[in-house]
Amino acid sequence: MRLKTFDWKIFIVLAISVANFLASYYLNTNMIIDERTYAVQSYYFYRDRTLPEIYPLLSILTVGPLTLFGVEKQAFLTVPFVATLLTVALTYHLSKKQFGSKARGLLASTLVACNPVVIWLSAKHMTENLFALFLVLTFLMIIGKDVTYRQAFFAGTFSFLAYLCRYPGLLLFPVITIWLIQKKARLRVFLAYLFPVTFVVMYWAVNWFVFRRPLTTETYSFGTLLAKSGTINLNLSLPLLGNMAYKVTAAFILVFGYAAIFLLPQARKMKLANPVALFTIAYIVVHLGYYTLLSLSWSFAWSIDHVARYLVPISPLVMSLSSFTPRVHRFNYVLLLLLCFAGIVMGLYLTNYSNMHSQVPISWEDFIKDISGLLERIQ
Repeated sequence: MRLKTFDWKIFIVLAISVANFLASYYLNTNMIIDERTYAVQSYYFYRDRTLPEIYPLLSILTVGPLTLFGVEKQAFLTVPFVATLLTVALTYHLSKKQFGSKARGLLASTLVACNPVVIWLSAKHMTENLFALFLVLTFLMIIGKDVTYRQAFFAGTFSFLAYLCRYPGLLLFPVITIWLIQKKARLRVFLAYLFPVTFVVMYWAVNWFVFRRPLTTETYSFGTLLAKSGTINLNLSLPLLGNMAYKVTAAFILVFGYAAIFLLPQARKMKLANPVALFTIAYIVVHLGYYTLLSLSWSFAWSIDHVARYLVPISPLVMSLSSFTPRVHRFNYVLLLLLCFAGIVMGLYLTNYSNMHSQVPISWEDFIKDISGLLERIQ
């Protein structure tokens, strides 16, 4: 990032993000179920290099903090924290690259720093914030008038790394390929972007060799659809459909509602020629489809936070499209301050709520004690 294009006010935004993380870190005393699954996987990869079976990149990157800090809470939360900070900083650059405005860049990064679900997950050993980082990095490479083959190759590589965070990252390849076709990019740019698809194939081959199935994460995720009855049942009762609609709406409000006044003016102007908008729409459609099948198959609407976790990885992309509204230009900064304060309060509330209402709760202290005891017995 060139210094002449950099606004030093971003450090204020980063300081806010650090403060939000610290508050969430100390409030975060209990682990949620998925978090424990990923933490155990990270521990085994650290201990004996057992290949992570699901969402592997988080576990691979956590080896460094585990080596540095030992088997401690801060080791498991270092990667999500660093990913959150980098995402906040790079969202500024993504917005500025699209619209050429430092003010809009600072607005976008501030909204990401104060996103309630981002705050909650910044202190969780979860994959969403890391996934968000690679989504931002991918689009940073291709936004602009001309895409070089080097930028295309890095975009493809970041798309692959996004896939290693969460399997919907694979959507990047067809969406960006369609956008490159619309842009009439040169052939070598296409080839450079699609070359990292070979990394995906190599990853599948390793999975086949180690686990006897190539799509390990997808099997884990889609297996949930069949976990209740062994088949997909479509229960189309009106109460269920109404509850699903309520929870999806609540999740959208939770992830984007605090920023709506800065997003709605741009939503009308946005076109699918913008790759960020194109990917966002494809991503939402796929996840709403999965949530619908999941809820219908289980005959109950899965939770609001479940849907919010689907949506939060694209929140930096969406916030990069934000702008101040000219109708209330005198009050824009006051509104930003109030809405960001509301986002922070909600984020800390989510952290505390997950402590009290997590299924099969286990504290970080007990988790570390149990897993450290296992290490001592093995040694």
